[in-house]
Amino acid sequence: MKNIIYSLTGLILALSSCDPMDDVYAELDNLATTQVVHTLSDADYRFFKDKQGVPAYVNTGLYFKSEDEAATAIPLFLNAYYGDLKDGSSVSVNYNRYRYAFTNNSISDRFPAYTLATTDYALGGTNFTNFDRWSQIETFLKAKYTRSVDDKTALKDGSLTTLTFTAFNTNTNPTSKQVTDVYFYKNGQWYDTYLVSPEEYTSVDRGRFNNFIAADQAILPDYFNKFLKAKIVGAKINDLIYVSFSNRPQSTTTQDVMGMVYDGANWVKAVDNATGRETSTLKFAKDDGKWIADRTIEYTLTTTDYTEIGKIVTDAGAKASIERYGNFDLRLFTEDDVIKYLAARLKTLFGNASVGMKYKVFYKTFNPSGTDDLTFIVNAAGNFEVVK
Repeated sequence: MKNIIYSLTGLILALSSCDPMDDVYAELDNLATTQVVHTLSDADYRFFKDKQGVPAYVNTGLYFKSEDEAATAIPLFLNAYYGDLKDGSSVSVNYNRYRYAFTNNSISDRFPAYTLATTDYALGGTNFTNFDRWSQIETFLKAKYTRSVDDKTALKDGSLTTLTFTAFNTNTNPTSKQVTDVYFYKNGQWYDTYLVSPEEYTSVDRGRFNNFIAADQAILPDYFNKFLKAKIVGAKINDLIYVSFSNRPQSTTTQDVMGMVYDGANWVKAVDNATGRETSTLKFAKDDGKWIADRTIEYTLTTTDYTEIGKIVTDAGAKASIERYGNFDLRLFTEDDVIKYLAARLKTLFGNASVGMKYKVFYKTFNPSGTDDLTFIVNAAGNFEVVK
């Protein structure tokens, strides 16, 4: 499906001794650029079959696993179907982006619970005797549990392990504490499960032994929906979480998992052999005959942003102005000031942004009044610098 809007980027009028309009028409033809919106159909995904560098699941599953993957593959499609568009044209492509692949809740192995020793933390890539981010835990899991011949750590699809380790968080008091969590290996990746707490068992009258029983099995999804809705903030449609729980459906107690998917209102039990997708949009611009992905993120400053910026403004008059009026008074802020404070605010808001990511920031001004924008890029040091 496509929606095409034609725009004239310029017009040079020339006189001719024959028909003056001939040159006008030629110039219009040369300068016309096109903006297109295209939604990839099922048939469009078939185009990617056997294309070099494009994974087979793009053709069979009708999705891309990441924006990076889409940014690399989609230009092949644009060259084939929009190759005649001129430089300066753009195509906004709506595509399916992978969210999760769920097979089942089957557990193949339950590794013995493990408490990390001081020397173990180095396996997570840290020089400290604690973990402060998921990437460190994931790195440790990959190093600890391998596809070796050692039956105690031989990794298989459906492996489950329980780790106790020291976690560090600057926003808590104390900043370091010992935690126990359960991790599930499924479909080639490790998942940090949602571990049902003693308080949650108690809330459904299972606090005596902290496990569920045979009578609970049919209503476990309802319990887990209740727990997740109370704890998970900002869930998006098709988010997948594995809930880990102690279960005694018969005479044996085991640590089990259940995949739960957010449908926009509730967390529901995941359907076996299902793939979750969402629609994403990526804009491509044609430059020098090549289709380049424009991955600029647009952001408009909020009232809170102006207040927070005001806290770091050093000039008393400028500080009072931005905190009171929520804009940059250009009599009080130089261009360099605006750049400096916007960069600082972006660093606070998007401190984990990857190198090379671009942010187009819209902000209010006074004297003159209006809205202006600046584009920043994340440099190698992780800071935001303005794009000149």
